[in-house]
Amino acid sequence: MIFARGRSDRHGEAVPTRDSHTFGVYSPSIPPPGLNMRQDLTIDWADHYARNLVSPEEAAAAINSGDHIWTAPLHASPVIIAALAARAGELHDVELRGVGVPDVGGFMSPVVQESIRYADQFGSVYSRPALDARVIDYHPHWLVGAHKGIDAGREEAWQINKAMLTCSPPNEQGYVCVGGNVWDSITSARRARCVIAAVNPGVVETYGDTWLHVSEIDYFVPDDRPVFPAIPPAPPDPEDVGLAHHVGTLVRDGDTIQVGTGSHTSGMVANGLLKDRHELSYFGELTVAGLVPLVAAGVFTGRMSTLHPGKFVATLIGNSNE
Repeated sequence: MIFARGRSDRHGEAVPTRDSHTFGVYSPSIPPPGLNMRQDLTIDWADHYARNLVSPEEAAAAINSGDHIWTAPLHASPVIIAALAARAGELHDVELRGVGVPDVGGFMSPVVQESIRYADQFGSVYSRPALDARVIDYHPHWLVGAHKGIDAGREEAWQINKAMLTCSPPNEQGYVCVGGNVWDSITSARRARCVIAAVNPGVVETYGDTWLHVSEIDYFVPDDRPVFPAIPPAPPDPEDVGLAHHVGTLVRDGDTIQVGTGSHTSGMVANGLLKDRHELSYFGELTVAGLVPLVAAGVFTGRMSTLHPGKFVATLIGNSNE
């Protein structure tokens, strides 16, 4: 869960509790068996970061045969995936699961998939050709629900040997942020035996459960790719104008809404679905392009919400580079 926050709003306060809606540091009194609480605020975090700043090839060298690798939705770094694909001849029985993993360096080719199997959790523009060709596998994933087996110490649980994520550079207190694309990146990192982070200056800092201390991460790889890869927009659909008008009549000032992802929902927002509404609140899984500017325009204020008032809440904010 995240709350939108501007990069210019730098924080310098001491680390707060989970309930403060700032860092959201998870510190249960009795961690479950599968939770890997490695956070150490006593270390020289800048030294730890500098010593573990590595190239994509060095990060890929940390992968061992038989490893289970998890990357949260849209967190996979193309440079690390390409470096991993280059090791296909050296590895065997490696399985990577994720969403939105790019096909770079021949990663989804039959040759690479013989030794590094990719099990896609949700078909996307990146994976559908390989799925259709039956080169890669499909494995439905219940996001954090999959943590239950790990936390219970079940033998059949899919253990996370390596977790990959994308984060911001560390702030003055040694914390990195996963930005507007959270999902289970934080919770999976804290259940992984090793964490590899692509450090991207394009990741914005956000409120909520979106922060990790550098002591919780093993390798840091510089990465300046666009946080959201450019995907050509769907062509305009004349029906979206009528849909925007009709659906707009159902939304009242002060309502809390969620907008699902899709070409028609994006088209409705682009065609003025909410332009004349006031004091709206947002609480949802995802957003579509066009919603974030409505926060700046004052359409979404969250003031009428009883849960997290004054916040725009989602697990993926933007769904674009806006």
